Amino acid sequence: MYMNPGKLFIQTKGIIKTRDDVLQYAQFLREKAGLSDIPPINLNKIYEYFNMPMPKVDDLPGQQGLLIPKKGQIIVNAEDPVLRQRFTAAHELMEILFDAIPRKFIGGQRWYGNFSLEEKETLCNLGGAELLMPQSTFLPELKTYGICYKTALNLAKKYNVSVAAALVNMVLVGSGKHAVVLWSWKNKPSEISNKSCDEQLSLFPGVKRNVPKRLRVEWVMTKSKDIFIPRDKSASDESSICEAATTGVFTEKYEYLYLGKVGGYYRCENWPFMVGNEWQVLSLLHLPGDDQFCCMGIRD
Repeated sequence: MYMNPGKLFIQTKGIIKTRDDVLQYAQFLREKAGLSDIPPINLNKIYEYFNMPMPKVDDLPGQQGLLIPKKGQIIVNAEDPVLRQRFTAAHELMEILFDAIPRKFIGGQRWYGNFSLEEKETLCNLGGAELLMPQSTFLPELKTYGICYKTALNLAKKYNVSVAAALVNMVLVGSGKHAVVLWSWKNKPSEISNKSCDEQLSLFPGVKRNVPKRLRVEWVMTKSKDIFIPRDKSASDESSICEAATTGVFTEKYEYLYLGKVGGYYRCENWPFMVGNEWQVLSLLHLPGDDQFCCMGIRD
């Protein structure tokens, strides 16, 4: 019979109130299943211990995962790579915990105990990362090898996660001032909203028909709210970021960038990958003032 791990944890620890409670739940799942913090973490052992059905792979348009709470059934998107499906499953294991919390509506918004829907999603990602990449073993790796792409590649293999997941976890739990940024070719929202008008006026001489796409921020992950890089901010055409996006080759450079409200010298490590017929870039940015030990990237 299915044993709901979220309810069992709450019966033991009480209603969760903080981020640390979610991280303890990840440890609770491993310990109950007889797993240590040594990677890679075998999620199948967790499913077996709590008599959960194995995750199903199915078409999930517009979403990566889905939880059927009463059965403990996790469904992951068939279109996603295997490693992304693995992280999605870890995320949904966190969703089981939040499903066990009394819900309420405030101002038309759903709340899970003390957490808004947005906070809940963030905590599920943090908890999923802690489940797969326990800080007890992950942090010593960062202290030994430094925060850089080379370390992320090695940790991704060791913990059986994607390079993106390893990078984000490095930035969120490690020391120093870093950001992970995904860049893609696109127009900014104001250009998209004006596109139909531009096309209607394209019969008239001197009117610009289409605004060219630029390499812009798709999403940003940082540990500190003080680090603000706006979504849709474009990268300079002369930057190593754009160089990676136009050549399809990993680039690394110490350069001046103006991202957000303040400019400064960043060390950029930029990993290009193909999506459809365009290059996107995943960048690890060492921000101005970063004084932590960071290795010199994958070219070492």
